[in-house]
Amino acid sequence: MKQVFIQIILMACLLGYANTAIALSAKDRQNFMAAEKALKKNQYKTFLSLKNKLKNYSLYPYLEYADLKRNMGKHSKSRVQKFLTTYPKGPLAYRVQNTWLRSLVRQGKWADYQHFYEQGFQHQKQTDLSCYQAYAMYRNGEKKAAFAKAQTLWMVSHSQHVACDNIFKAWKASGGISQAMLWQRFKLSMEKGKKGLRFAKTLSKKMHKENRAWANLWFKVTKKPSIAFINAALKGSASQGADILLYALKKEAKKSVSKAVQRWRALPALHRFNEQERQQGEKILATYMAYQKHSNSITQMNKVNDSSIIDDRFEVLRLRTALRHGSWKHVQKWIEALSNEKQQENVWKYWYARALEQQGQPEQAQAIYSTLSKKRDYYGFLASDRIGSDYSFETDLVPSSPEKQQSIRALDTVERVFELTKLNRLTEANREWWYLINHQLKRSDAEQAAKFAHTMGWYHRAIMSMTWIKSWNDLSIRFPLEHKNTVLLEAKAKSLDPAWVYGIIRQESAFWKEARSSSGALGLMQLMPGTAKHIAKKLKIINPSKQQLFTPEVNIHMGTKYLRMMLDRLENHPVLATAAYNAGPHRALKWLPKKTNIDADIWVELIPFTETRRYVRRVMAYTIIYQHRLQQKTKRLSKRMKPISSMVQREPQTLLALKSHF
Repeated sequence: MKQVFIQIILMACLLGYANTAIALSAKDRQNFMAAEKALKKNQYKTFLSLKNKLKNYSLYPYLEYADLKRNMGKHSKSRVQKFLTTYPKGPLAYRVQNTWLRSLVRQGKWADYQHFYEQGFQHQKQTDLSCYQAYAMYRNGEKKAAFAKAQTLWMVSHSQHVACDNIFKAWKASGGISQAMLWQRFKLSMEKGKKGLRFAKTLSKKMHKENRAWANLWFKVTKKPSIAFINAALKGSASQGADILLYALKKEAKKSVSKAVQRWRALPALHRFNEQERQQGEKILATYMAYQKHSNSITQMNKVNDSSIIDDRFEVLRLRTALRHGSWKHVQKWIEALSNEKQQENVWKYWYARALEQQGQPEQAQAIYSTLSKKRDYYGFLASDRIGSDYSFETDLVPSSPEKQQSIRALDTVERVFELTKLNRLTEANREWWYLINHQLKRSDAEQAAKFAHTMGWYHRAIMSMTWIKSWNDLSIRFPLEHKNTVLLEAKAKSLDPAWVYGIIRQESAFWKEARSSSGALGLMQLMPGTAKHIAKKLKIINPSKQQLFTPEVNIHMGTKYLRMMLDRLENHPVLATAAYNAGPHRALKWLPKKTNIDADIWVELIPFTETRRYVRRVMAYTIIYQHRLQQKTKRLSKRMKPISSMVQREPQTLLALKSHF
């Protein structure tokens, strides 16, 4: 009863603030937009007049920023510093810092540049500003540190930003760029293939005669890799020759790894590789054997034992290769070869237990499953199914605190989020929210902000807030039941599990109805316009506009129809349908086993696209969580993940038209 009473107080407070927000002067909002318009038209007196009327308006800082930006180079250092002090750690501060720093470069004020650069918290990731900083350090007498920074910026596979020219020139004049370093950068560029070839040719012109000859030979090998294996110039043990031969081997292996093996076995007669170079060759063959599903993949991977060249990618590749071949002893062996930190990851705990179980060690496997089953994630649910234990839905609600909620609502940043949302400037609003959570609030207050966002119906911001601060246990915030009537209605009409529909929505958009992906997918269920057009034909309805796809009811109606289509085509298998929803049905069909059936957990682990593999794992886990949230009868994850059949027809004529939409 006390909890309900607190919730009522909380809602009353929030509704009061919401009503205040609604009652904000429409005139202020109009004046704000008019001021922006006046500045764009260079009507500066009008702009200043309107700006001065808005000093108490929440978006006043945006007008201050616009005014500051207008003639940044003419402003004093003190005015810029005042702005950064008044509005610290926010998107506007970030923009002012970036604009001001570039202005200081144009003015040649390197001492000021270094001072303001070191105040920043994001722009260090920008290459041009990093290069200017290195040059500022050089000009300010910190040459050793400047040249160390220059080397890091220089050693990349591509041409760097023109802003780097001055520091690179100074570093070169000091003798910093050796021929060995030049070859190393050249090699990085050549390994990028066609993408790096042009820059590699530029680098070769700066080489001494001997290295330039090696570079010219490498250019010839790019056109015809086979000539490397018979070229007398590659006799001996020069490291440049080894680089060229390993490049040619990789090109050959891409086409036919069997032929590449023959080439490799004959190479010792031409070139004397050192041990690390030999290991790199074995790794190339092992990698492409795995990609091409060669029967000797595991034998070849066993030949790669130099830890200095076994990177994260290769570690994962050989483990997945062992799973593909059902070699459980190698799954166990290669998990044991991982670092202690990696061995503690849920994914490898699960597969280690599976390997032990398959090799007749059920007690050891069960002990791992038992520990893992307490985790509320994909591998925790799978582990629970292996031992028949209940799922763990550990929940720790963010405590209700009307006082905290009021203080959150009173923050200037939150007021700006309200106004920007009101003006439909959602990108700006989301940036303000991101800075609030990540730079302005301590963790407990950030949780309260997430709860506040959830209460206000800002589900996406609430979910992302909990993710940013790694607060995992308030399921009501992280897995909202928004649009429940629509989801239940559409799921029932199409014979879909509503928990699965919710899992798709949660992963696709995190309940941001205005979501728009870089590829053009729209709305809650992230529909591509082309896919929506195809679905509209199936539903015999008018093709919805892009704007209509942002309407939850329309988006869920069409998205669930598409899910139903995927299920109908893919043997009513939710794992396959989930993969198809993300990557396209043609890819899901292409990934099916060729001959025998395969356990679904193994099939998911072998999905070649990292994004789709992660997507399927999350959606299946979210489905179990939403099953709990909807208070449905428990259907085990293992029941949803029956073995993947090889018998599905591989070119569905009804779905071929959808290929172009993914």
